[in-house]
Amino acid sequence: MLAVLSLVCSVLWLFGVGSLLGIVFGVIARKQIKHTHQPGSDMALAGIVAGAIALFFTVLIGGLSYLANHTG
Repeated sequence: MLAVLSLVCSVLWLFGVGSLLGIVFGVIARKQIKHTHQPGSDMALAGIVAGAIALFFTVLIGGLSYLANHTG
């Protein structure tokens, strides 16, 4: 369940908040899956990776827009 939530939050983006939640839920899901040996580890990993990429682009775009507005 948390693996699906991780992937959905990462894809929704929500201005970085969804990405961060996707990473957190993905890490929690992978820990739970490791102990219970249930399927879904790959989906949780996909949520972590998608969340990290989306968070990177959020920070990049935010930084670039900040620089564009505060230079020159």
